[in-house]
Amino acid sequence: ITYSVESSVQDLADLGDNEKSSEIIVNTNKEGTATVTATFAGDDTYAASKASYTINVINVITSIADLKKQQLDNTEKSFTLKLTDAVVSYVHGDNAYMEDASAGILVFLKDAQTLTAGQKFNGLVEVSAKTWYSLPEITSWAPFTSMTTETVTELPLQVVTVEELKNNYDKYEGRRVKVLGATVSKAFSDKNGEITQNGPSITLRAGDTNI
Repeated sequence: ITYSVESSVQDLADLGDNEKSSEIIVNTNKEGTATVTATFAGDDTYAASKASYTINVINVITSIADLKKQQLDNTEKSFTLKLTDAVVSYVHGDNAYMEDASAGILVFLKDAQTLTAGQKFNGLVEVSAKTWYSLPEITSWAPFTSMTTETVTELPLQVVTVEELKNNYDKYEGRRVKVLGATVSKAFSDKNGEITQNGPSITLRAGDTNI
C-alpha cells in the first residue's frame, strides 16, 4: 500500500518517512484540509483498491477573552470557539450576554437563534464575530454536536465599585455586575446618563428602560 497527501495549503500535512509510511505529520499551526489516500495496485490475489480520508485542521479559540483579542472590526469573521463553563447571564430581546472565567461578550441573536439565562455550555461552537459601535459581539452561533449544555440556577454576579468598573472596563465588559450605593448624577435622557459613587463617575446607557 502506498500513501499520498493533497493539502489545501502548503505544508499542512506530509507523509512520514516515505510513501510507504502510514504516518501523517500534520502542521497544527496552519488551517485547512488534507486528503490522505491509500492505494493498493492489486496483485494475483487481491483486486486494486483505493481509500481516502480528509483531515480538517482548525484553529480553536480557547476562551471568550481570546476571541475578543482577535482582530475584530465591523466585518463578520468566523471562528471555532471552545467554551468552558460559559454561562448565559442575561437575555433581553435579541441580546444575550455570555461569560466564562476569562471575559464576557454580547451574543446578538438572529435567524431563530435562542439562548436563555442560566444555560451553561462546554464544548466547541462555530461562531461569527464582529464589532458594532466598538463593542465585540458574536453574531452567529452553531454548536458542534459534542457540545454539552446544562442549566444553572445561580447566575454569575460580581459586586464592583464605580471606580473599579471605570478603571478596568475591559475586564467587566459583557459581564453581569452589581454596583451598590451609586447615585444618578446626570439624568438619563434617551437612556443615556451617569452614575457616581464616592467621587468617581461613569457614563451608562440603560438597556431596558430609562433611569
